Amino acid sequence: MRNDYYFLTVIKSDFIDYLKKNGIIEYEIITYKNLKSGEYDCPGVWALFGIKKGSKEWCCLQVGQTKKISKEIKKDIRIMKSGRSELMQPYVNQWGEKLFEHPTHFVTAGLWAYTDIPKKYSQFKWLKISGEKDINIQKDIERSFAEKYKPIYWRNGRSTKELVSDD
Repeated sequence: MRNDYYFLTVIKSDFIDYLKKNGIIEYEIITYKNLKSGEYDCPGVWALFGIKKGSKEWCCLQVGQTKKISKEIKKDIRIMKSGRSELMQPYVNQWGEKLFEHPTHFVTAGLWAYTDIPKKYSQFKWLKISGEKDINIQKDIERSFAEKYKPIYWRNGRSTKELVSDD
């Protein structure tokens, strides 16, 4: 079984180059050490990046706002490690793309997304993109970031949308 460190891999220059190329200049990289230290036991907005297996290119996978960044990332990592199966219902992201299927009885499709991510992506990087405490401003930051960088698994807290295409 993969340990938490797998999901908080060492930062390499290609990831920093990716951030610069995409205009992401205000961020803090969340590492295994500073996640465990309690440094991110605070509210804010975070983003998850990864490399699609068989590729070398980084992409934004998810963005979210929370009352406690470390708690949410630790929960997401636990789900990523669980590797659940028995999928039955389509998960459609904010952009109308079918990414995978999940059981209708699972707590939320959003949580189920975190079991799909490590099947398709690797070399995960988590960023704190804002330390904003006001939830309404956090939501605006999350939405703006998502609209600009199109995180693959982001759905803006809504239920499944219609498929744009099923290619």
